[in-house]
Amino acid sequence: MAGDFGRRFEQLTKQAEEIESRKKAERSEFTGQGFSVDSDDLLNLTVKVRHLLETVCGSDSHHFKLFIKSGKCGMYKTSYEVFRTQMAI
Repeated sequence: MAGDFGRRFEQLTKQAEEIESRKKAERSEFTGQGFSVDSDDLLNLTVKVRHLLETVCGSDSHHFKLFIKSGKCGMYKTSYEVFRTQMAI
């Protein structure tokens, strides 16, 4: 079972690397110069990682709660910033 979780983390890490490789430069009046990632790709990865964290760590874990909190986009946060923060967790 633990091997299955490790394999799933590896699969999601690979998916995150693919998203990272497709990031695009953008300019916004709110965030200035930065990057963005495809919102559908980000949502797809976020749902998968959220499920895995909840399964492995539980919904009361610090990692799970912080992952949920970090996924909130704001006016001054790019999709790439959300992506990078979530992948750091």
